[in-house]
Amino acid sequence: MSYRQWRLGQSIVVSGRKPDTPPLARKVSPRTLNREVGTLSNMLNKGVQWGRIGSNPLAGLKPLRHDKPVKQRRSLTVDEITRLFEHSPDYLRPVWRMFACTGLRLRELADLRFSDTDFDRRTVSVRAEVAKSKKAREIPLDNTLLAVLVELRDKAGDRQPGFGYSAAEKADRAAPFSRDHVFVTTANTPHRNNLLRLFYAAFRRAGIEDAGSCGAVDLHSLRVSFATLALENGASPKAVQAILGHATLGMTMNVYAKGTEQAKWDAITALPFASAARRTT
Repeated sequence: MSYRQWRLGQSIVVSGRKPDTPPLARKVSPRTLNREVGTLSNMLNKGVQWGRIGSNPLAGLKPLRHDKPVKQRRSLTVDEITRLFEHSPDYLRPVWRMFACTGLRLRELADLRFSDTDFDRRTVSVRAEVAKSKKAREIPLDNTLLAVLVELRDKAGDRQPGFGYSAAEKADRAAPFSRDHVFVTTANTPHRNNLLRLFYAAFRRAGIEDAGSCGAVDLHSLRVSFATLALENGASPKAVQAILGHATLGMTMNVYAKGTEQAKWDAITALPFASAARRTT
C-alpha cells in the first residue's frame, strides 16, 4: 500500500463541536494529502539542493484529483458582529473586536504582547516570527480599540495564576500564566486552540446558523469581514493589503471577492419580486 492510499484511509477530528458531543471524525481529503505531499517534496528538494540526497523521489508526482469545492468563507455583517459582541462574556469581547478591527490572524492575536503596542503612536506591531509571511507589519488602532488595550494593560498587573479552567480551556492547561500577553483566558494563560470553540459557542447563542466547522462562518471570517467592510466603506486597497500582511494586492482583492459573494445573494433576495430566491450552490 502506498503512503497516499494509507493516508486517505486516516481520520481527522473536527473541532468546534457542542460540549458533551462525541468528536466528529472525517476522512483525510485529497486536497489535504496534496498539501502534505507538497511539503514533503519541498523538503526533499532542499536535500537535493544541499547535496544530502541525489534526487527527489516525489518529483513529477501528479497531485490527486479532488472535486470537493473549497470552503466558501463569507464576511460577517455589521449586525452579526454586533450580536457576537452581545452574546460573548466580557473577557472575550476585546478579542473579537481586535480581530474585526485589525484583521489579525489567530496566532498573531494569541501571541500579541503589550510590548508590541505603541500606546503613544496608537499602533500594534506584528512580529516577523509570528507573522505568516515572516515579515513584520504595523497596524493602527481606532479610539475604541486603543481604550480597550489601555484598560487591559492597566489590569494586567493584577493577574494571578488561576485554576478556574472552563471546559473549553482544558486543552490549553499546559499554557503558562502570563501578564505579558494582551489577551488571556479566564485562568490568565495565553489563548491557543480554545478560541475557535468559544467563537462557535458565541455564534450559537447569537442564533447564527452557518457558524461551524462545515459552515461558511469561522474565526477567520472576522479577518475577511475586516477586509470586506473596510473596502466597502472606501478604504484604500493598498492600505488594507498592508494591514492584512498580504504579499500581493491580488490576494487582498480575492479575499474581498469571496467575502462579498453572500452580499450579492442578499441583494437579490432583498428584491420584493424575487423573495423566493435562494442560493443553491
